[in-house]
Amino acid sequence: MVDDHETIRDGVRAILAAAAGIEVVGEAGSGEEAVSRVRALEPDVVVMDLSLPGIDGFEAIRRIVALGGHPRVLVLTAHAPEKSLVASLEAGACGFVRKATAHEELVPAIRTVLRGEVFVDARGNQVLVRSLERALEARRRLASLTEHERDIARLTAEGFTAQEIAKRIFLSPHTVASYRSRAMRKLGLEHRSELVQFALETELIAAG
Repeated sequence: MVDDHETIRDGVRAILAAAAGIEVVGEAGSGEEAVSRVRALEPDVVVMDLSLPGIDGFEAIRRIVALGGHPRVLVLTAHAPEKSLVASLEAGACGFVRKATAHEELVPAIRTVLRGEVFVDARGNQVLVRSLERALEARRRLASLTEHERDIARLTAEGFTAQEIAKRIFLSPHTVASYRSRAMRKLGLEHRSELVQFALETELIAAG
């Protein structure tokens, strides 16, 4: 159990004490301590807050997953799923429970992730559906680009100017600017910062 507030850990411990077959084997108050405790104790499930001193919960999840041994990480947070659910799952978490509903959902969530399944509540499911819909729409828009438009969009997102792109693909700067304008229009974007975000989300360029 990982949370920097002792009162929260006390409350979680009380919830789990009433659940048959569940034992709290250790606690931590920071992300670094969580990684160390998981390495030493090898728990089956780690109940993890996201707002922690030092490394945050997302980084702690990534480090715990990287340890091997297949600990299941279940996020328990005050964050709304609209802000943190997808990022938690991408980091390697297997479930997401809001602190406001922990008294009802924490124990079922732990049992779910122990079975190798993913736990999210109804609100979280809606967030995942919307995220998938946005991803599919972004992929559709990306697929609408011609080869030149796609290449120029990628190079623009990587920070190259029209003049630099022109030299790379043997076109005039004017032609490059024209292709770039059409690409941005097809993608529904106006600014380079939006293009960079879009390119990262669709893996047109790699995060780095």
